[in-house]
Amino acid sequence: MKRIIFIITVFSLFACSSSPEIIRRMMPVHEENIEITGDHASQQIENITISIEYMNRKKLFEIAKENNPYVDDDGGPILSAFRIVIENKRDTKIFFDPENAVLLDGLGNQFNALNYETFKELYPSSIYQQYEYSFIFNRYYTETYYTDDYHKRKKAAKSLFKGGAIYPKVRVEGILPFQRVSEQAREITIILPDVILYRTNADKNSKDMQEDKKLEFTFKFRQKIVRIK
Repeated sequence: MKRIIFIITVFSLFACSSSPEIIRRMMPVHEENIEITGDHASQQIENITISIEYMNRKKLFEIAKENNPYVDDDGGPILSAFRIVIENKRDTKIFFDPENAVLLDGLGNQFNALNYETFKELYPSSIYQQYEYSFIFNRYYTETYYTDDYHKRKKAAKSLFKGGAIYPKVRVEGILPFQRVSEQAREITIILPDVILYRTNADKNSKDMQEDKKLEFTFKFRQKIVRIK
């Protein structure tokens, strides 16, 4: 039910093209163990570095200029999207499931990160067929084309943060989307829980890894809304 409400909300945004343009800025908040460079916030724990930045309209268009799954027909963001980068500087692999990520909007609401299934529901159609006439063969035939929805889903699948096992000395990145944050929200918190560390099994002949501990990374942002008529 919540997902259906979300999809209805998203498409209602498409119809509001006559509204004033809204520019959202989310600037990272400096806290202990948080390093800020421009719009990026980074945190390092146990030789794992996670960086995160808010994806505004300009940054979203760098993902795709056509059939962009993160913006509406007028180019406005339909989600609150963040780019995260995880660098595993350890000697053993780690594990992180992006669906465990949480956004708190400071208004008493909690949102889990959206996954590829959300984009499949948001952009459901794959192909369309068009009847054509061939003057050469003097008959009608059916031509099949991929829809814009299909291309948007493909670009979402390519750009979303995949997560899973992250091996030693590896850097992975991608987009972490959430339901669009309310304009009334000012203090935004992103929590990345259950980053699992592994240690090598005592049996040197075994390739199995044993879970060592779990870490939690927290980042805070301050949202500012600017309306341009």
